[in-house]
Amino acid sequence: MKKLCLALSVFSLFLACSTMVPVEVMKPAEVNMGTMKTIAILNFGYPDLGYGDATAEVVIRNTVGRYLGSRRSRNSAQEQLAKYATDKFISLLVKTDYFTVMDPSNVTGAIMKADRLNLSPVELGEVLGTDALITGSITYLNANIDSKSYQKKDSKGRLIFVTTYTKKAEVTLSYRVVNSQTGQVVAVKQLKGDAAREESDPDDLPGDLGMYESILDRILSAVPRQLVPYKVTEYRALLADETKDEEMKRLDELTRKKFYADALAGYLEIWKNKRNAAAGYNAAIMLEITGDIDGAIALMIEVAGTAKNERALKEIERLNRTKAEAEAAAEQR
Repeated sequence: MKKLCLALSVFSLFLACSTMVPVEVMKPAEVNMGTMKTIAILNFGYPDLGYGDATAEVVIRNTVGRYLGSRRSRNSAQEQLAKYATDKFISLLVKTDYFTVMDPSNVTGAIMKADRLNLSPVELGEVLGTDALITGSITYLNANIDSKSYQKKDSKGRLIFVTTYTKKAEVTLSYRVVNSQTGQVVAVKQLKGDAAREESDPDDLPGDLGMYESILDRILSAVPRQLVPYKVTEYRALLADETKDEEMKRLDELTRKKFYADALAGYLEIWKNKRNAAAGYNAAIMLEITGDIDGAIALMIEVAGTAKNERALKEIERLNRTKAEAEAAAEQR
């Protein structure tokens, strides 16, 4: 444990002393939606209606049944929570501007007009005019209150008994993405969350519904990155120069001020003339920052081979991974 702490301390010190350069990179979504850009999000249900090993046909039939009134929740609070999850899901995907999300009222109208319980996923896709269907279910809800009593000293030093009450809530939600052109299930995702609140007065504890909605807000926030490629800001650490070259110091300062093109030219010049490992490494980083990841990989390979630099070897792996992720994200768009 001491060795681990020491290693972490050394790594933290290294990062603190290194020049850190921000760069925006694209990450692929967990689910490749391909050409499925027009989607309908069907009303979520409670309890579990045909999940587990059920086929897409069973899931869609049960979902359509909710619209036609053949399957109704016996608990209005649960039904309200399922509606909350549906509305939140729709809102999150609309905000991405990645999908064309069918208006919920149009979904309801089209299904009611078709008035058929045995619609297949492909038939429902034709009715709605969509590429994909998303249907979900709240598969688990639980809330309970525990209490504990203990002694403590009050402001006057007297021992008193204190009781606190803790309310815990858990939610599990599953959703499926169905290709409405083929009827195939593209993905099944499960989201889990919990929350706890402690009060000295049980009357101050929140209600079940409020806690469930708060949990849903948190776990559903993961949905956009599951279905939509996204951009994140990462940081690259420059390699410290061991030669104490004053020109390297100047270039590091240019980098901190975001004069990346000037810094790149300077690092490349020093690498060309002196084979300074830090200059070559940092030039590769600048190439990535300025959008030339292929050039960055080629130069980092050169630095690793010529200067025998271990960090450059690791950075080659990272650069290749970053390139692959960017290409996967581009294909998803």
